[in-house]
Amino acid sequence: MSPSPLYQAAVSELEGVLSPRVVSRSLKEGMLQVGSTPDAIELTELERILKAQIYRQLQVAMPLEQAKETISGILERLRSLETGGKPRDPTPAPLDGQQVALAELQAAMRPFNLYFEWPEVQKLRAQIQLLEGEQSAGREAASLLRDAREQLRSVAQKLEDSLVIQARDLGELDGLLEQVRSLGGPKVRRLENLLGQIREAQDQRQLATAEIERARKLGTDLRKLLESSVLAQKEQAPADDTGILEVDEDEPLAVVRDVEEGVNARLLMIDLESERFELGSIESGHAHLLEHHPESRAEIERLREAVDAGTPIGDELGPLRERLDRASEEARVALSKELEAIADDALRLRQHSDVGELSQAVQVARGVLEKSIPELNDIAHVRDLHALASERAQAAEKLEEEAEAERQARLREQASAIARLESTVQVHGADSSAEFEALKDGLSALRAAHAQGELVPELLAAVRRSEERYQAAAGAEESGAGDRPEARARALLDELEALPLLPSLRERAGALAGKLSALLVGGERAGLEDAAARLEEGELMLAALRVELRDAYRERLQSARREALELGQDATADTLEQAESRLGKGEFPRLHDIEAGLRGDADRRRQEELTETRVLEAEAARFAGLGLSGYEELCSLIEEAKGAPMGSRTAALLGRAWLQLEALRATVEQRLAGLESRLDAALAGLERVEKLNSEDVEESRRILHHLHDQRDSLGRVSLGLRLELESSLQWAESLLAKLQQEYEATRVIADQLVSGNFIDDMLGLLGSDQPRPEAPSDQIAIPDLTPAETVETRSDNPKLNAWVEGYLAEQGVSSLALLDREGKMVAGRLQAIPAQARSGLDRLMTELDALGAELGRGAPRLATLEAGNRAVIASRPIGKYRLLAVLDTSSALSRVLHRLRGELAPGSNKTSGDSPLS
Repeated sequence: MSPSPLYQAAVSELEGVLSPRVVSRSLKEGMLQVGSTPDAIELTELERILKAQIYRQLQVAMPLEQAKETISGILERLRSLETGGKPRDPTPAPLDGQQVALAELQAAMRPFNLYFEWPEVQKLRAQIQLLEGEQSAGREAASLLRDAREQLRSVAQKLEDSLVIQARDLGELDGLLEQVRSLGGPKVRRLENLLGQIREAQDQRQLATAEIERARKLGTDLRKLLESSVLAQKEQAPADDTGILEVDEDEPLAVVRDVEEGVNARLLMIDLESERFELGSIESGHAHLLEHHPESRAEIERLREAVDAGTPIGDELGPLRERLDRASEEARVALSKELEAIADDALRLRQHSDVGELSQAVQVARGVLEKSIPELNDIAHVRDLHALASERAQAAEKLEEEAEAERQARLREQASAIARLESTVQVHGADSSAEFEALKDGLSALRAAHAQGELVPELLAAVRRSEERYQAAAGAEESGAGDRPEARARALLDELEALPLLPSLRERAGALAGKLSALLVGGERAGLEDAAARLEEGELMLAALRVELRDAYRERLQSARREALELGQDATADTLEQAESRLGKGEFPRLHDIEAGLRGDADRRRQEELTETRVLEAEAARFAGLGLSGYEELCSLIEEAKGAPMGSRTAALLGRAWLQLEALRATVEQRLAGLESRLDAALAGLERVEKLNSEDVEESRRILHHLHDQRDSLGRVSLGLRLELESSLQWAESLLAKLQQEYEATRVIADQLVSGNFIDDMLGLLGSDQPRPEAPSDQIAIPDLTPAETVETRSDNPKLNAWVEGYLAEQGVSSLALLDREGKMVAGRLQAIPAQARSGLDRLMTELDALGAELGRGAPRLATLEAGNRAVIASRPIGKYRLLAVLDTSSALSRVLHRLRGELAPGSNKTSGDSPLS
């Protein structure tokens, strides 16, 4: 649905004073809080957003007064549009719209039933069930609907993240399969089948978590099997006491123990990679538990540090998983008991406070607890709502106590008035006038109501009027000054009883009422001078009481006005200021109603602050673990706001937190800007260096192809994953920069080798029958060398022969020999080496030495030349010897190279010159 004209007008107005990005963010956050959408937003909802989110942004862009004027002007123009524009499109009734939204949520929920074990899905299901109940009961649930929509967005984003990660895992497993494919056998075929299942699930946008885990475990086993092939070859060699293969006493060729140590080091590395992955799986599977149990998170961090330090933790992973499972069950039981207690307490609190949102939050959390553990923030929100409801109930109970105390005080005042009236009736009991009979009838009704504990101010006032009419009638028949003190006393008493007394002044008012009542019943017996003195004293006491009462009211009104300003209730504050100015005229406002209204405003403000804080925490959580500067400050502001007393200070802290959040977003957006254009440039750079065919090329290719395949998901995944993908692009860009340097240097060397007919010379070892280009006049053309004679030589050293035979036994290895510096074969089986090939090999190693020095990588250890399905492997001279091998299959090349690289691994004693291949 398209945005309403009102929303579009608001956007147009705001973009005149703020950037479009800030306007979009602020309106989005505001609509989340008011539970509305751009197509259905009302003016009252827009007003709340303008005075909250937008006002905070304007405070940064302009002076405070100007910000207020800007908001007022925009609101005035929007009101004009609302009243003077065209009629708005008819909108459905609230419950009809809620029914439509509920149906949309139910439909959107169905694909996620595959992932019912996710706590996020369980929460969404619980929210939808609650909405169904509210809809059936005919109740609106705007905030619940808003939360369910937000939860659906979170679930959808988690699936997008998981699919992107699964695609990355699939790429890594494909590379692993190629690495171990040469092993063959049922395990390799099983790995192929698993990867096929994962690929099919990925194509259908479904997760295959179990298959990923099985494939990783199987891949780990196959990698270890491939590495162990070196040990298997070693075990086939004849044993001796020293374990050292020697050509003569001065030139040791290999240390078998070194081979074993090198293989074991690589096996350890594979195990550590597997343990790191399993530890991450345990952590993600218990993510919500770790929020509740920091000590468990600390244990996982300890194990991760051990893995990073090279210490195996395999024996600890099983017990760790068991402990976390037990802790999860214990946490579920404890949280269930806590939520049950809160739900029971909510039944008590609902007679004093609105606990609807609390009850909903409890039901949602209990729905999640059926299968897993809710997020800590959700439990914290339940606790906050419970605390707020308890505060409301306590405030309501206090109001009730104050109201009851007020009622009892007024009942006592009513009793005093009845007693005085009864005295009057007793004094004039013989009177039979109609006025006197009316007075007695009214008093009788008043006495009966009072006996029932009823406050009847209207009836009391009527009886007083009857008394006044009787006194006036009696005064017309009698003369003399005896009645004047009584009349004055009655007037003072009426004035006293009309004052809206506060509890602190009731005792003094009661004493004054007693003195005045005594004058009414004893005026005739008292002397005129004495009565006049007592009346004067009563007047002074009443005047002083009135002054104190005004001061007390003024203090309470000022306190209420300060509270109204703290709550942002400017209109209420103005009303209270006007009421204070009318105190001098004897107008006393109803303080109880004013303060009760302010308590209601405070409750609503606190509720809004809780909601705003919760939204802030949810937004801040998107930046957790990203290492961004400013994140810790944001968390501190939120925590400080949660602990601060309600009012302007809390509002200021929340405002600063929103601004800090906006700064973090700007930082991230700047970092992610141009991601796709960078990816395009990196893919173009990869094409230029792919011919190098190195491990860095393979890693760059895997990263960039994965990013390219996930282009459509970049806008849907979480912020954390987007930054992770950007980091992987950064790494690929750094690899490409290094590869570009290597490519340029290698191309120079390659040009030199080609110009020197190196390729032609070396092809003789492969028996190539391809036509050869004519040689320049200053060089000798190499004759066709196929078929070539095969030469086999054995050394006097049996261990040296066993070492060579171990490689010759590899399937696909047709020739392998150790040569001295003059090209003479010391041990092995090899086709006869033409002089041109030996010369080409020398030139190759010389040029590669120069290339390694130029790239800062040192001298190369191995060189390979492939032609069709055949290949040559050569090692550079170390000491007196070098290796030369001819392979008939490409699969043999990967196996033999893997084995040789393992024996030449840096850090082994073989690199010091003890091995012919070092």
